[in-house]
Formats: sequence, structure tokens, C-alpha cells
Amino acid sequence: MPPPAVHELRAGLLMCQYTKGSVRHIRLGNCEILQHVYFALRGQRWETIPLLIKREEIRARDLSFEIELEVEHKEGELAFFWRGRITGTEDGRISYATTGEAQSDFLRNRIGLCVLHPAQSCRGLECMLLHADGSTEISRFPDLISPHQPFFNLRGITYRPIPGITAETLFGGDVFETEDQRNWSDASFKTYSTPLSIQYPAQVRRGDEVSQQVELRVTAESPMQSAAAHSPVSIAVDTEAASPMPWLGVVWEPQIPIGGFDFFRLELDLRKPGWQDDLAQAAAIGVRLEIAALATSKADLENLRSVVEPFLAKVIRFAVFDPVTNVSDPALLAVTRSLLAPLPVGGGSHKYFAELNRNREIALGGDFVVWPVDPQVHADDAETAIENLAGQTPQLETARSFCGNRGLHISPVAVPKFDGNEGWCTICLKNLALAGARSLTFARALPLIEEVARFRADQVVACTSSDPLAADALILRKGRKSFAWVVNLRNRAQNVELANRSFSLDSYGIVRVQL
Repeated sequence: MPPPAVHELRAGLLMCQYTKGSVRHIRLGNCEILQHVYFALRGQRWETIPLLIKREEIRARDLSFEIELEVEHKEGELAFFWRGRITGTEDGRISYATTGEAQSDFLRNRIGLCVLHPAQSCRGLECMLLHADGSTEISRFPDLISPHQPFFNLRGITYRPIPGITAETLFGGDVFETEDQRNWSDASFKTYSTPLSIQYPAQVRRGDEVSQQVELRVTAESPMQSAAAHSPVSIAVDTEAASPMPWLGVVWEPQIPIGGFDFFRLELDLRKPGWQDDLAQAAAIGVRLEIAALATSKADLENLRSVVEPFLAKVIRFAVFDPVTNVSDPALLAVTRSLLAPLPVGGGSHKYFAELNRNREIALGGDFVVWPVDPQVHADDAETAIENLAGQTPQLETARSFCGNRGLHISPVAVPKFDGNEGWCTICLKNLALAGARSLTFARALPLIEEVARFRADQVVACTSSDPLAADALILRKGRKSFAWVVNLRNRAQNVELANRSFSLDSYGIVRVQL
């Protein structure tokens, strides 16, 4: 299926993209003001109910636009219909208004408009909050990742993304609050309707109506020039800044060849029969193992200790998690360390960084800390996965603030589902390595990542892209030689400049060059 059409639109000096019912990358020049505005319906298990656009009219002018929508969400017995109107005006305002009606009875956790403020632009910035009762409060977007919602009871957020520019986002039709989506490796702060303090799932009856509005107002203290035309992406290399190359692993499956990876991750659910056979089969292939054990009792771990005894020489570390809470239980972590010493034993989260961030005491009980990364928790499109490359580094920065000098390991990294996922994984490796990850475990083997693993580099060299949503590079140093994997992150051909050289890359193209 071809990707949905993307329309480049303008509202005065503001530029944005419209695709499939959502507005993305609202920017003034090179400054992104809002990352995404969209309508979401989440079912009683937090599943996203897909949308079907029944009617769509786009009227674009030089400095303004109007979009009218008729949209249906339907899955099983659940049915919801809404009309939307999105407008952009010459004075720098973009509004999104919706009116919907339930066409069946159903349970929902969330329904309505969501606004994503870009973490890179907003991180640490002062802002003014307009509350539902009309009062105001001076606050800040979190710098390190906030374990819980930083803003509550909202009607508006105002801040200055760059000097001389004021951005005001207003919300109507419901009470909104904000969460730090970097907890799930998203590169954004999400403001959504219906506070989580209200009991959910909530009952929706046939005929119930939902009407909401979001408006962005951007004002400048002095006249500004319109955005410049697109130019080739340029990547600047900082040869003086580098980090050690992390170990690279892959989740073990029986059919995976040994390849060039440093280790395999083997997940053992000690509650279920057959894990002993998996351990013996994985250990027999001669590759080092990272073992992630799901356990609920001391007896489970004592059984693991007896079974793993013949294979201890191949194990590089153990992580232990509670399969119900998805985090490490401090008591079982202590038991595991006593049983398996002197091998490294660590804990963290088996599901999301959010669980670790909200249970920080876990980090104090192990030799290392580990958690997974998934770029498509909230949406499964390519654009979201690419945006979320910027959401991973803050996780390591935040973990370092409460983990001391313990090693930080990312395991596993979910491989996103789109044609450019090899390039995505390459830039993910770059970002996490430069942030200090000791090792990365990918959820499945990809030829390019195996190629990088076989290279056996000493260091990852820092580089900065002028447009990291479009292209970037992984630069590895081995001895006195440096090699770059230049990655086109777009589903279209484009030119990329690196180290005074220009490369013409096809859609999602990748080129390896010696520097």
C-alpha cells in the first residue's frame, strides 16, 4: 500500500504538513512549534481504533488553507463518526475543530484531539499554563523525563520556542493534561483530553457527542522572513567527540545464524515448561548470552541456577523481571545476585522506560540497568518512528541521574515496521551509543546491523544533521580509519552532504564511505 499523500501547507509564515486527518511539523523557519495535532480513539485496552476518512476536501492558498473531513472509527461493534475542520490563516493561526457522535455503545479510555509539543524545541523551556478555572501558572517543560504528568487541568500552554516568538496553544471542549512521552521513547510532550484521574474505561452510549477544539497562535515581536526553500541536508562531523562502541546483540531465535553479533538475548519465562530446552539450544551454538529471566519466586531462581550451571561460561549477564509488574522485584533481584555472583545481575523494566522511571529504587539493587525501546508504541507509521529517534537519548540522560555509574543497556530495541527500518536502526545505534549505552540488543537481525557489528569499531563519532528527520549518519572509528553510513530517512530521493562530499540517495537509501 502506498504511503498517504502529504500536503505542504502555509498559514502566514507558518509551514506545516497535512496527511490522513492530522497536521504535522508546524514550524516557523527551522523552528518546530508543534510536532503533531490529531484525533485519537483508544479502546478499553488502550488499543488505537483505526480511522477511515469518508470525505476529505483540501483548499490550499498561498498563505492559508481549509480542510474539511468526515471520519469513521470502526472495529467490531465499536463505531464513532466525526466531522473536522482544520484552518490556517494569514496571521499565523492554525485551528482544528471536531464534532463527533457515537454510533454504538462501547468502552473507551480516550477520545478526542491530541497535541504533541516537540521535546527538542520545548525541553526545559519556561511556559505559562492556562487552567480550566481561568487562573495561570508559570511552569517549565521537563528537562529530564518526568515520571508523571507535569501539567494538569489545562486550557492553554504559552511559551517562547525562540527569542522574539510566542506560541500559544489553546484547548477547548474538555479538560486537558500533559504527559512526558519520552517515557515511551517518543520525542514529544503530549497534551490530551480527559484526565487520567477520571475513571477509565468510560462508557460511551450511542448518540453521545464529543466536540473539541485546538488552536495555535504564533506571534512575532518583529517582522520575520518566510521559510527558506529546502536545501540539501548537511551533516557536520565532530571528530573530537566520540563514545565507545557498544556491544551489539540480537534476540535469540532457533533459526538465526551466529553472524557477527556480540551476543544473543535469551528470554526465559521460568513459570512455563520448556525454557530449559531453549537455554540448552541457545548455549550450544557457541555465542555469548544475555539472559532475561521472568520469575516470581526464589524457587524459580534456584531452579535457574541449577540448570544454567553448565553454561555459565557463555553468559555475560543476567536480568530478572517480574512478569506481572514488568519491572524487577528488589527482593528477587537480591536473590539472583546471591545465586549467580560474580556474574553481573541487573534489573529495570521489561516493557517501557516509564516503569523504571516510576520505580527508580530498582536501579539501586543491580550491577546494571536495562530497559527496552519501541518507537511505535503510540503510532505505527514511518514518520512517527523517525521522529522518535530523538526520544531515546533523554532516556539515558534521565537514567544516569538516578542510576549512578551502573552500566546502561537497551534491550531489546523494537525494529519499526517500514521500508527504511535498516537506516532507522543505524541512526538509533548512533544516538544511543553517543548517549552512553553499553550495549544494544535488536529485536531481530537485520543485514546492515550485522554488517556494523562485524566491523568491530572502537568508537562512534559524533555528527549533527541539519535535518535529522530527513537524513543522518553513523560514523565509526577503527584505529586510525573512520567510516560513515549515510542514511536517507525519507521515502524520496534527496541529496546529502557530509565531509565536503555530496551523495544522491534513493528513497531510504544508505551509502557506506570511508572518511
